[in-house]
Amino acid sequence: MTTGNFSDNHRTDDLVVRWSDGETTMYVNTGMNTLGTERNLVPHA
Repeated sequence: MTTGNFSDNHRTDDLVVRWSDGETTMYVNTGMNTLGTERNLVPHA
């Protein structure tokens, strides 16, 4: 899991998670109390 600026809003508010099954998901525009919009980057194996 990591956070960073990976979307085009120029804020460090994106969360990237690699799950145990190999799936990688990014949650863009994540806030303090909510996950942002889910974007699947790599499907599960």
